[in-house]
Amino acid sequence: MKYLLLLILALVGQRGMTDKQCAASEECEVQGTCSAKDGKCVAAKDADCAAAVICEDEGRCTAKNGKCIATSDASCAKSAVCLNDGQCTAKEGICAATRDADCAKSAGCEEGRCGLAGNMCRATRDEHCAKTEDCSVVAKCVARGGDCVLGTAKDCAKSMLCSSEGRCGLGEGECIAVNVADCVNSDGCKTSGECVLQQDSCVAGKAADCLKSEMCTTDGLCSLGDGKCIAATTAECAKSTGCKEEDKCTVKDGACVRGNVGCAKSTDCRERGACSADEDDNCVATSNADCAKSKFCREEGLCTARDGECIAASKADCAKSLACQKQRKCIADDGECVGR
Repeated sequence: MKYLLLLILALVGQRGMTDKQCAASEECEVQGTCSAKDGKCVAAKDADCAAAVICEDEGRCTAKNGKCIATSDASCAKSAVCLNDGQCTAKEGICAATRDADCAKSAGCEEGRCGLAGNMCRATRDEHCAKTEDCSVVAKCVARGGDCVLGTAKDCAKSMLCSSEGRCGLGEGECIAVNVADCVNSDGCKTSGECVLQQDSCVAGKAADCLKSEMCTTDGLCSLGDGKCIAATTAECAKSTGCKEEDKCTVKDGACVRGNVGCAKSTDCRERGACSADEDDNCVATSNADCAKSKFCREEGLCTARDGECIAASKADCAKSLACQKQRKCIADDGECVGR
């Protein structure tokens, strides 16, 4: 009997996949392999390939030798690889890039891949890179090896790295800060007090620069720390916009935070019982007493603290709420008050 059972199991294993199993598989949806042959799932019908993700993404919409392949330029032209990568021509079963014009129209051209190299669109000319966002932001303005790479000192000087961080000179593989004037003229000096040149970077090096910075006004970062401006006293936090508008009035680890005091005075506390600060300075609900005093408890019955939130945990929570009295939502279900 034991050997008969083993034989039956072996025969079942040899049967492999069925048409029904293949049609229900993820591979059918993605690869178009929806038919069974010799126990394996294969692509046997053009219709299965045409309905598969591989047709939409890669233009491989025709079944041949058990696989979906690209056989027409029309299929390739409608595919994602044509739109994104300029691979718009059917060639040897795949969609390949064969024309500069297709590369130039593709989304990849926005990253400088506007020219044909082999069967792919690559960055082949400096002028392609010069038009990209990476050129204006991080000075990758030169075509090399099919990609846009860091260009010249002039490219660094024209880049956002120069205007924002004072990194206006060319170093080894990156734009670096090379003189104090660039640091002083940068956005980083105005906003964060990073006005001093130190080891190829602009850093905060003077207390006076921190006091004049925008982040002193907005975030209370008015004192000099280790190469950056920090909040050193509660008085600095108290004068900041962050204290007035977001209750970030307490100094902690060099920053102005809400803490328990700020959360207790916050709208979050009044409305949803989130009156205590967690380790990330988010206001959360930690006690039933805080929930009970909240607007959400009175109106919606969310009166019990659980996992940092106020929820409706019992019929008693709901019974006290306006939702129960006016809408007959008096039963607690999955943290909310619902109708009978």
